[in-house]
Amino acid sequence: VTQSGLMISSAYPICARANGGSVLHLLGGGFASGAAVTIGGTPAANVTVIDASHIDVALPPLAPGWATIVVRNTTAESTTATNAVAVYSPLDPDGCPVGPRQRSVRP
Repeated sequence: VTQSGLMISSAYPICARANGGSVLHLLGGGFASGAAVTIGGTPAANVTVIDASHIDVALPPLAPGWATIVVRNTTAESTTATNAVAVYSPLDPDGCPVGPRQRSVRP
């Protein structure tokens, strides 16, 4: 359920290595302390709610391809950004398949 005010407006960097560990910045609104984040269906570690419009998370290991992000507040309200991060293999000689490094997303 997406509630009014809870949203993801952008995620950066837009590309992430499949082996995880890098920091993903989420911008939006309605984020609350204790929010949980999943990326590509995998729970993110070290979720830090900076304020109501900014969350930083450590990316978990992910399968290459496009990953969907879900933010769920402790009140069970949630928002989804479909195909928000391009995940690529660290062995891929071409690296990130897209640009720019920040992309607005639509919930």
